[in-house]
Amino acid sequence: MIQKLEKRFQSLDRDVNALKYILVVFFLILIARVMWFLLEDLYDYPSSLLAPAISLLAALLVAQTANRLIVNSNIIREDDRRQEIVRTTHHLIAISKDLLARVGYVKAIFSEGGRPALAFSHITATIEDRYETLIDRDAYKFLPGKCVDIITNMSGDIFGISLLAEGVKHITQPIRHLR
Repeated sequence: MIQKLEKRFQSLDRDVNALKYILVVFFLILIARVMWFLLEDLYDYPSSLLAPAISLLAALLVAQTANRLIVNSNIIREDDRRQEIVRTTHHLIAISKDLLARVGYVKAIFSEGGRPALAFSHITATIEDRYETLIDRDAYKFLPGKCVDIITNMSGDIFGISLLAEGVKHITQPIRHLR
């Protein structure tokens, strides 16, 4: 998209330059014609040609310049959109890597042991928070369908980790005596 806009911008830039050259040539011809009228003692004709010609060429120049500015604005808008996509994508990549590291820590708690249950409960809460950030509505406008499917398929696993954390939390709480 931006390449098309850049080509259009370059085309309009060439058009504006060509129009300037044509304008200079036309003014030189117009000056020569005015000089010829003055040499022939026809003083009424030069003034009648000058005003409409200048008005028409000024209008053409303004129209071309306006088109050029519109295309330039579209280029800037497209560039801003691309930068937003990159920022959002990098943010989602960072969240995904952090989420992966936290899930890896949960895996280490169960496979290696020796870590307190309180850490499991806390890390599970942060995993849930990270997942909620990952499923933010604004991120979906830039993601392809496969990525959205992967993210939504993770919800069951995140829920399972949360349930497991609650179970571990209840198991590790001291038993209260009944009266």
